[in-house]
Amino acid sequence: MTKFLKLIPLIVLFASCDLKAPEKKSDDTEVSGNEALKISDNRVLNDTEISYAKKICQALENKTEFFNRLVGESRRYTFMRRSSDCGSTERRLSDHSVSITAPARYGDPLNFEPVGNKIPNFTYSVYTHEDSSIKETCDQLLSGSTDIPKLIQPLGNDYIKYRFYANDTFEYFIYLKNGDKWYAKRFESIKVIHSNTSDNNGIVSQRIFGGYCPNGKQSYTLQQLL
Repeated sequence: MTKFLKLIPLIVLFASCDLKAPEKKSDDTEVSGNEALKISDNRVLNDTEISYAKKICQALENKTEFFNRLVGESRRYTFMRRSSDCGSTERRLSDHSVSITAPARYGDPLNFEPVGNKIPNFTYSVYTHEDSSIKETCDQLLSGSTDIPKLIQPLGNDYIKYRFYANDTFEYFIYLKNGDKWYAKRFESIKVIHSNTSDNNGIVSQRIFGGYCPNGKQSYTLQQLL
């Protein structure tokens, strides 16, 4: 079965973008398409994973605060896009420019606005530490709680499993229930910018989201900050 997209398609992608692909490694966080969840694999994050996750959560929180301060001003970004359907050859989509300003009401969700018309297959929501996919983990790590986040966590009636494998990158997988088991069906990879001297600190520079097809291969869209 096909391993998660970072292990195969992204090797080609990173090469085409002159970026270094992450090393392939075998561990208990790897996920194959449509595999059944093994609750027995659950554990707390190890020290390295905690360090990575905390840096990511802190950067996302800083970015959220920065965007909320953009009252009466805005920032503009352009993203390169690629996609693949169920293992097909990856294709380049048109670049897309967006802008963002502080929401009218503090605490409202942060969203990019298109420069021009909205397009399909683009995620306009800004990924933050408050996103349901990472909120519990970030809350525990940023609050100083003694509770250690777990690798696998409930998400409504389903489950989410994490991979924190760099201080700026993590992946999560959504396991949906089918019968009496949960199967890996959706995934997302998030890469954030770390910078103490730039307004881009905490911005998601690369976001890959999609799901597993019946053949176990991935269907995904990538948007990467230019």
